[in-house]
Amino acid sequence: MFAIGKTLKYTSWACILSFFYHFFLVKKFEKPEEYPTIEAFLDAAKFVSWSIYDLTLLFTRPGMSKMLPDKMSLPGQ
Repeated sequence: MFAIGKTLKYTSWACILSFFYHFFLVKKFEKPEEYPTIEAFLDAAKFVSWSIYDLTLLFTRPGMSKMLPDKMSLPGQ
């Protein structure tokens, strides 16, 4: 049991570090495919990068282009 626990622990750490390496490549370079990568981790890193970008736009842009209607002109003016 001890060996299985250690194996799972270090495998998890290796996967996390591999993901962050791929995430760094996606953020830093125009074509991260030119560097040594694992396609599954690269796809996951691209998805997370796109999700962060999309959520940033969602929370920082206004929901509509115009908040109030145009001012109505009064008759006779």
